[in-house]
Amino acid sequence: MRKIVTKWIVLAAVTLLLIVTFYNATRSTDSKLSTSNKSRWSIPTYPDIIAAERSNVNGGIRVLADNGKVKEVAPEPKESASKPKKSSSNEEYFFVIMTKSLPQDEADRRLLREQSWLSVDWKDDEGREISWKHVFFVGLSMDEAWPRERALRENEKYGDIVIIPTLDMQTRLTFKLMKALQHAIDSYKFTFLIVVDEDTIVNVNGLNRHLLGIVESGKASMFYGGYECDKKPVFRGGKFANSVEKWPPNMYPRFCTGTGVIYAFDTIVELCDVWDHDRQPNLDIDDTHQGVLIWMSGKIEVTEISNITRGCMAHRSDTFIVTQIKPLSKGVQLMNNFLDNGVYCETHVRGH
Repeated sequence: MRKIVTKWIVLAAVTLLLIVTFYNATRSTDSKLSTSNKSRWSIPTYPDIIAAERSNVNGGIRVLADNGKVKEVAPEPKESASKPKKSSSNEEYFFVIMTKSLPQDEADRRLLREQSWLSVDWKDDEGREISWKHVFFVGLSMDEAWPRERALRENEKYGDIVIIPTLDMQTRLTFKLMKALQHAIDSYKFTFLIVVDEDTIVNVNGLNRHLLGIVESGKASMFYGGYECDKKPVFRGGKFANSVEKWPPNMYPRFCTGTGVIYAFDTIVELCDVWDHDRQPNLDIDDTHQGVLIWMSGKIEVTEISNITRGCMAHRSDTFIVTQIKPLSKGVQLMNNFLDNGVYCETHVRGH
């Protein structure tokens, strides 16, 4: 009888050992990285992201070591050509707004300039001029009907087009945005940069007021804020997908959606310095990739701004900063409503 009991105990122990071994061998990519990814770019697990965000970071870039622990390493030196540099431009503004646009969206850009928020002569609360600039940034069209020369002609007429030297397609959004950020710090002097989607309207006076508040609070350095996403799941299919090869974890680090994002000048310098498109996999979705760069930097805190919203029309004119609205024709209506409800400006756009 004792032999039978001993036999069953040994069998149970062996079975348990096999189960544990099988579990460890088939763990999710969230907790185990492939050798190929480690050799290119150390990709963290989501628990490690949370742990690192709670730790004190004194420079360098966060990576995942072979033992699974988060550590910091000095960033590898890059060629001088890819290093961001401070602007030598004489153009100086309190803030610059850059609107994402497609080369073929000429009609939408015209509507924004002539009938929506870009047509307003914005003033601050005291009726003074606001120190700001606006540009659209577009990539290169794959449609032969929209050659680069067409965008150049539009820029000659309006002076507000920045052409990014990359194909304007879904899988190049990250490269397009990072090159736009590099263009901004190379071309203008500013305290803040705001990147917005084309299907948005901006209350420039409210934005100016909000940014002044950030400066007065002493939080302008390394500022990054907008409509925040936390614990956002990774889609593996569809328009907003990222592959397992590029990002194995099932969650993204914290980031702000592309509706409207506010950057301080030094934040952009830091992001461009961390970004190395030759070594890192560029996530196809630009705003999620910003979250990865922020995680890697360890110097930037994600700030939620409740006055930057998506798809909501019930804002008061004295608190609204950026809101997403589709189609753009509805944005014209909404813009007129804001003007009627007390946004200070000299030119009221009507009859469109």
